[in-house]
Amino acid sequence: MNIITVDIGNSATKISMDPQSPSVRVDLSDLDSLTVATAPHHWAIVSVAPAKTKTLVAWLTQNRPEDKTTVVTNDVIPTQSSVKNRAGVGTDRLLAAYAATQLTQEQASVIIDAGTAVTIDYVNRQGTFCGGMIFPGVSTSLKSLATNTAVLPDLADTRIEAVTHDIRVGDDTQSAILNGVAQSQAWAIVTVAEKLAQQHDAQVFVTGGDAGLIKNIMPVYWQHVPNLIHDGCRQLFQS
Repeated sequence: MNIITVDIGNSATKISMDPQSPSVRVDLSDLDSLTVATAPHHWAIVSVAPAKTKTLVAWLTQNRPEDKTTVVTNDVIPTQSSVKNRAGVGTDRLLAAYAATQLTQEQASVIIDAGTAVTIDYVNRQGTFCGGMIFPGVSTSLKSLATNTAVLPDLADTRIEAVTHDIRVGDDTQSAILNGVAQSQAWAIVTVAEKLAQQHDAQVFVTGGDAGLIKNIMPVYWQHVPNLIHDGCRQLFQS
């Protein structure tokens, strides 16, 4: 049975129909426009948004009753952890950690997932998820500026250019905000993750919708794996 993986985030939902193709964004309010082969499939759903998960599961139940549906939970992910509350860890974080361990040979790993929230997680060389850091992503930071100030504009939906080694300054309020948020975000990610990687002799994996923000400034040995969560999900159920 073919496995279709779904990554439901706070801002976007991405579906991967097969491992050879990149994941694509889908609109959960227009699932009827989704083109899926007629053969039975196994839908493996990783989600941080319960209401959106409910919408997709209801659509699958009604429209694809022959398919199997699994909402991935932390207890089915074989990755060991040393955190205080494993149940409270985002399933996407644990699954990314599981995927990273499949890509390393008894080496520690640092996983960056850049999206609405940015997570930087550490997995030791034994494959144990040790925890990490969570902080606001670009769009969240931009929206926060607008929400918590009197006159700054809301630029959360504005396209952000990839950061370069040349520090840019803005010549008006909008460009000052965009440059400030993008550059502070990008350099914070790269600096913290690289320091953590050096501390533990770890490989670094980068994923998430805003991963392109740091593509020009990240160390050459870092690996950009756009489908890291999808790959981990597929490996989990294939094994």
